Amino acid sequence: MSLDELKKFSVSRNFFLQVVKPLHESRKVKNPEGLLDLLKKVHSSLWQLSGYPEGFSGALAGTIQEILDGYKYAVKLGYNVQFGAEGPKKNQIGGDTVIYEGDKVIRTTQFKATASGIDEIEKHITKAAWQLTGAGGETPAKGSIRCVEVIVQDTENFASWPAPKWAESVKHALDQGYDSQKPSRSKDELYAATDFVIICTKTTRFAFKIGGGEVGECTLSAIVKEHGYVFGKSGFANHWQWLTNDWWSANKAKYDIKTTRDHGVGSKKPKTPDELPFQPTA
Repeated sequence: MSLDELKKFSVSRNFFLQVVKPLHESRKVKNPEGLLDLLKKVHSSLWQLSGYPEGFSGALAGTIQEILDGYKYAVKLGYNVQFGAEGPKKNQIGGDTVIYEGDKVIRTTQFKATASGIDEIEKHITKAAWQLTGAGGETPAKGSIRCVEVIVQDTENFASWPAPKWAESVKHALDQGYDSQKPSRSKDELYAATDFVIICTKTTRFAFKIGGGEVGECTLSAIVKEHGYVFGKSGFANHWQWLTNDWWSANKAKYDIKTTRDHGVGSKKPKTPDELPFQPTA
């Protein structure tokens, strides 16, 4: 996978230079095609066929968080990273991000990001635990630490929540079991598939140990801003607002949305941009 191909779908020159290029140059990404798939999702969120880019929450923010998690582990911490799943379709080993030490998988994470209230946060925990069971098509490698990680984008209402209150919500989420999609999974199966549930707020990372059908001890650590998080007032959230308001409003009439969506930026196709958007102050 060439850097030029990744650049076409890197959404902005800021994101390309700060995240995508360092990821590629780290030579730590085991499946660059998985990274490209994620970049295409973000690119398509800007180049929406409706003509209205997506807001920075939910699935879009979750996709960005997957990329940033890979950046943290590959570029900052020096591990090998896999995005998504690899292997035969009936037995795809993977997760949103899969972290390797040498050739051994040591960590598998399913990410969620949400700007909604506690009910939605709990639903995200439940679904991510369901995904860790392998029911969604990505099965954690045997022996890896299996993590649910939820980014709470609301930087105000949840900033002061203490660990015991989050523990109640984690327990409530796992106790529900999951039957919104098939195959359904019981409470016991969700607990058995999950080693940690991690909640990230603006200031604090709460890591709850899961075991024996219980929500156990919690390890607290400060958020390391340089690792990158998609909080509601994060740097990338502000950058996305610039992209979808200032840049998009000024430039959307110049280009063919579908062609740009399909072929990326710098493809030399008629009515497509030659260069990625760039925010000088980002």
